[in-house]
Amino acid sequence: MKHVIAHWLSHHPIVSFRLSPEGYYTFINTAGSQGFHRATEDIVGLHLSDILNNETATQALALLDTIKQTNQPVHSELSVLDHDQLEIYSVVAAPVRGEDGQIQSVVGISRDITERKEMEDTLRQARDAADVANRAKSIFLARMSHELRTPLNAMLGFAQIMARDPHTPIHQREYLRIMNRSGEHLLTLINDILDMTRIEAGRIAMHEQTFDLYHLLDDVIDMFRLRAADKGLALRLVCDSVAPCLLETDQGKLRQVLINLLSNALKFTMSGSVTLRVSMQPIADGNRQSANPPTDSDASDTRQLLQCAVEDTGCGIAPHDLEHIFEPFTQTTRDRPVQEGTGLGLSISQRFVQLMGGTLCVSSEVGVGSCFTVTLPVRPIPSAALPIKASLRPVVALAAGQPQYRLLVVDDSADNRAWLMALLEPVGFAVRTAANGKEGIALWQTWQPHAIIMDMRMPVLDGLAATQHIKASPQGHATIIIALTASSIEEEHTTLLEAGCAAVLSQPVTIDHMLETLTSLLGVTALHDDIDALLVYQHGHRNDGYRDTVTIPSEQLRHLPYTVLMELNTATIMGDPALIQTAIRQIQAYDIHVAQALQRLATVFDYSTIRELIQPMLYAEEVGSSASE
Repeated sequence: MKHVIAHWLSHHPIVSFRLSPEGYYTFINTAGSQGFHRATEDIVGLHLSDILNNETATQALALLDTIKQTNQPVHSELSVLDHDQLEIYSVVAAPVRGEDGQIQSVVGISRDITERKEMEDTLRQARDAADVANRAKSIFLARMSHELRTPLNAMLGFAQIMARDPHTPIHQREYLRIMNRSGEHLLTLINDILDMTRIEAGRIAMHEQTFDLYHLLDDVIDMFRLRAADKGLALRLVCDSVAPCLLETDQGKLRQVLINLLSNALKFTMSGSVTLRVSMQPIADGNRQSANPPTDSDASDTRQLLQCAVEDTGCGIAPHDLEHIFEPFTQTTRDRPVQEGTGLGLSISQRFVQLMGGTLCVSSEVGVGSCFTVTLPVRPIPSAALPIKASLRPVVALAAGQPQYRLLVVDDSADNRAWLMALLEPVGFAVRTAANGKEGIALWQTWQPHAIIMDMRMPVLDGLAATQHIKASPQGHATIIIALTASSIEEEHTTLLEAGCAAVLSQPVTIDHMLETLTSLLGVTALHDDIDALLVYQHGHRNDGYRDTVTIPSEQLRHLPYTVLMELNTATIMGDPALIQTAIRQIQAYDIHVAQALQRLATVFDYSTIRELIQPMLYAEEVGSSASE
């Protein structure tokens, strides 16, 4: 048996050897001798230093000393210079002890791993190059986001200021609406690219929260009412009568998915309708494992499936395109005549839905239409009620009897500084500006503003460094800092909040969002524009499952003057926005809530619904007058 083992070791392709405790070879197999380009018998009896170059011999003797000191095996790598070519060997060696416990010899094996190390080095270089490329891409995207969002912020900001001006003519309001819609479309393209980048980098996370489902649905539908009206399309929201009001899931991602799907449906529908159909159904026992596990380990799984289907009567999708519809940057045959978007919306939507534990599927027929269906596990909240927003009315001024609040705007963009001053000074704030963080700190020290609107990306000293400097001082603790950033990356927002910012606003920021944030953080009392307000109301259901967006009880209309209702009716028939606004302002003097509801309809040019609401009152008045005669 010993002869067999010796023969096997001698002819095995892996190098095997035996050394004396002093470092002399007492055995080496054929593979080892061939590596040294010598005969086996010429190597036996030689010392490590006799056969290895000085550097390699030093490494080998150090390993031998380690084995003798620890009495334990070692595993290491040795570099060997062979004919000006560096080779790397993996070496495993262990002590052999005699009956007295002393080391009699050291046995080991080694193998040439040069090729593997070269491959690892190549892979490491490729990975490093990819990391450099990814960092460069991230820097580029951050700069692109800033360079695009900053002018967009000023453009949309001034458009909103002009739209709020009561002296702006009606036809110019239409131009401003087009500007605003085009800017929002550009913002959508920017966000699509950034979202896909974050998805690829694995930087998208779930943020579950409790929210009002019907508020979300109404908000999303309202975003597309004007666009649908422009194309002559019917835009419908149909809800299951048993759908709960409050749900728990990632509200932001659900909103984005619905926006993407509705935007696509309206883009490819030239006539007919687009319908968002919402329903709830229980999760089958066999499907519970596929959904995200419940977050409360001590509670029973009360989740249900929320199903949101976006149906359209558009051009439909060809069967061969359906296989690739959710791939990023994919343009289908139906996309070619339209040539809008980045080709990322559906891919992002699918990734978001999958992250939330749901599915997104599509069915379509060319020439008939398409239906995209989102199915998500959600948790209904039966008992707790979210507070209803006290007001969605735009802020127009600060109430009298308050101290004048000082606001410092720090932004390197002169356009952004100009539009913020044009917004904030007429409302009643005292405003000063600075072009970079260094100037901002100097003004803060001398003027002591109540709040600072701080751009994050600036020359000389950026907003983050300026914020950290201010918050590091005792007097800076009371200063409210609102970060204005072109980034929509959640991790960066978290960094800004941890640095001491009270709020983070992503550009382009709307006027209403800016004013709501300021008044809330400062605790000031604001005056609102009642006539331009959106109606805040409780949501009800009809038996057929269709939910009206605006309803006005007949008793609220009945006490309004006949002449005013007649003026409004005539104005809607003529389609004259100026006359309609005049009539609504007269109604405001009698009933602010009715005026708000009518204004909501007038804002989206839904004149037919206005007539449907008021004509029964006119008819009843005329019948009553005839009877009295």
